[in-house]
Amino acid sequence: MPFNRKRGDFSNVTRFLFAFIKKYEEVDDTLEAILIRRLEAKTVAAIDDLARKKRVSREQYVRDLIHNHAISVEVEGLHQGYQDIVQKVLFALEKNTDILTKFLIANGVTDDGD
Repeated sequence: MPFNRKRGDFSNVTRFLFAFIKKYEEVDDTLEAILIRRLEAKTVAAIDDLARKKRVSREQYVRDLIHNHAISVEVEGLHQGYQDIVQKVLFALEKNTDILTKFLIANGVTDDGD
């Protein structure tokens, strides 16, 4: 029995509520709320349809969308960095191939296994 009405003992209920509030606040500390007003009905319907297709709630769909957008700049930066590295490696391979080809020609080595 959570409390005794006759004695007015609400200690178990109070402990439960404080524990619930503390747990809720701990979770809520890491999250921020964003409220978006005045979206066109078509836009909301499209978001709902996309969320339904992914089998998630509208809130989860928009949360994922915002998260993906926020990290897209970082991902694009990494992508550009990898492209730069690939270009440098490709350039080095081409130079090495040219030098190796000149070396082989200078030493009389041919493609037919000689």
